[in-house]
Amino acid sequence: MTESSESPRVRRLVVFKHGVAYLERGGPASGPFELTFRRDEMNDVLKSLAVWVVDGDGSVGAATFEAPRDPAEELAERGLSLSPGAAFRGLLAAFTGRRVTVDVGGTAHRGEVLGVDRDQDSEGRVRERLVLRDEEGRVALLDSSVIRHLSLDEETSRADLAWLVDKSRAANDREHRRGRIDVQGTAKDLRVAYTIPAPMWRVSYRVVAEDDDVTLMAWAIVHNPTDEDLEGIALTLTTGQPVSFVTELYEPRIVARAHLEESSRAVAAPRKLERSRKKKSRGGPGAPPPMRSPAPAGAPPPLQQAAMHSFGAGGAEASMLEASDTSIGIDDSFAAEVGSGDRSEHFEYRVGRPVTLPRGGSAMVPILSTKVKAARERIWRSGQGPAPDIVLRFDNSSEAVLEEGPAVIYDDGGYGGEAMVPYSARGAEVRLAFARDLGIRCSRSVENSVRLDAIRIKSLVAWEQHERRDTHTLVVENDHEEAVTVIFEVPRSSSHQIATDGLSPIEETATQWRFAVEAAPGATTEATFVERWRHDYRLDLERLDMHRLKSWMTTDNIDPSTNQVLMGVMDTWQEAADLDAEARAFSDEENDLGGIAESLKEQLGVLRAEGEEGALRMRWVHELSECIDRLKYIHSEKKRLHADATALRLGARDVLQKIEFGED
Repeated sequence: MTESSESPRVRRLVVFKHGVAYLERGGPASGPFELTFRRDEMNDVLKSLAVWVVDGDGSVGAATFEAPRDPAEELAERGLSLSPGAAFRGLLAAFTGRRVTVDVGGTAHRGEVLGVDRDQDSEGRVRERLVLRDEEGRVALLDSSVIRHLSLDEETSRADLAWLVDKSRAANDREHRRGRIDVQGTAKDLRVAYTIPAPMWRVSYRVVAEDDDVTLMAWAIVHNPTDEDLEGIALTLTTGQPVSFVTELYEPRIVARAHLEESSRAVAAPRKLERSRKKKSRGGPGAPPPMRSPAPAGAPPPLQQAAMHSFGAGGAEASMLEASDTSIGIDDSFAAEVGSGDRSEHFEYRVGRPVTLPRGGSAMVPILSTKVKAARERIWRSGQGPAPDIVLRFDNSSEAVLEEGPAVIYDDGGYGGEAMVPYSARGAEVRLAFARDLGIRCSRSVENSVRLDAIRIKSLVAWEQHERRDTHTLVVENDHEEAVTVIFEVPRSSSHQIATDGLSPIEETATQWRFAVEAAPGATTEATFVERWRHDYRLDLERLDMHRLKSWMTTDNIDPSTNQVLMGVMDTWQEAADLDAEARAFSDEENDLGGIAESLKEQLGVLRAEGEEGALRMRWVHELSECIDRLKYIHSEKKRLHADATALRLGARDVLQKIEFGED
């Protein structure tokens, strides 16, 4: 196997916010070299690895990787696991039957390994002896303790030994896999790029407040995603989130195939076949098409040919590489300290100074330091306790996008508190609440009222237009010796308005109104504002009751003539209701008489016509006849009452149908 050259070092690291890092290696290469990756990085490496020559006449060949299987399992399957303390004996056992040359006390013994014997000498000490068959067929026993060295005479044995050493090394580091990049010729500058899983970079801020000026400093926290020291690299931190996913490429994927077995055949006697009348051409109808001639050895199909341009080095491939950009989507123009800029779909910080990240370590990298104009506010909202927040407000004039992260505020030359910086685009307003003012106590109370403003009647429907009003009272108790301004945040509804006869909001957000209350020193200050909104209530006019009609009259929301008509309708409804009540009374009597009639019928069925029973029978027949007559009368009266009530209601409906009142 060709000796490996030194691998190109990491020159650039781009860390994203979604768990991926892009690494670019660069440097000279005059032969194949090895790279080591963690087992869980292999899928991303196989998905993203790119190798190309920037300067030189070298060309890139295949990239090989260790198998995903556990190396210890592979050694065990082939009987090559060497136990601690018995490596030589295990090695000899593994090469049983192989030709070797053994140097014992300066004398060379050549032959085939038959095995290793273990026994005890006369003093009980364990001894091991190599059993060797020499070229003349004799068997020799060689004391292992005096063997100086052993040479493998067969090329296959030496290759197996090299494989054993490689797998043993891999078995001692099961979490890593080695890759080998084949390079032919000499490349003065060769680049290797790939992505690997990585911790997201994070940011923390320092905010130093001095009067109206605020110094905003940002430090990025970056973790080394590799298992090597990264020295003097170009570091880029991006807020972008390119599409990224995990695909299992490292584990072999075996496609299931149908399992077929040839059918069993009994031995058959030869048969005679009839001769055909005319020979048919093999190229006639129904014959399979001729096979295409195979491509020359090593010639890829057209799509593969295009894909190989990034690896080749001669002819057209070389010219393509020379004309292409030597970087992959990363800007080389770094600022003296920290550069920043848009990459259309994301914002990035480019650290101008080289950065060193030790293996397994992390670093805090300064990425922003700027002065902005700020204002100090006190903001209070319900549910946070009586003390308002002390807030720094400023616009992000830094020409950089601020990522979300914690901030420590230094105020009046000392520690002031902590806050969370929200994600803020350039020019966006930033508010940082970092402390509470315990010298101020705030509260808010609300009184509700409802007023009927208007009534509209049309098509048997009445609409009541109400104005609902919430009167908010804002209270500030100021213990300070100077006047202060407190901003109250009140939940805002887009359909609600603030009345003009009170305090007006100084600004609005998507969900809040903000009101400023000037509090006198050492005093309690109150301010009020009215929140009002319209609420419409729909009423089926045929369900109007006297109580609601009277409320309409008392609020002067309906004119007298319309009220008179509605009162008439109400009287008609009452007359119809009286008829319904009379009909219900008849129904109750009807039920009682029906029961009596059924009882009389049952008794008449058992009485005889003669004697005393005959006289009783005649009396009950007369009572039954009177019940039937009364039932007929009740039925007739109920029918009349229902008809009269229905007629009254239809008449009232016609009257209501004609009423139109109020503005649309």
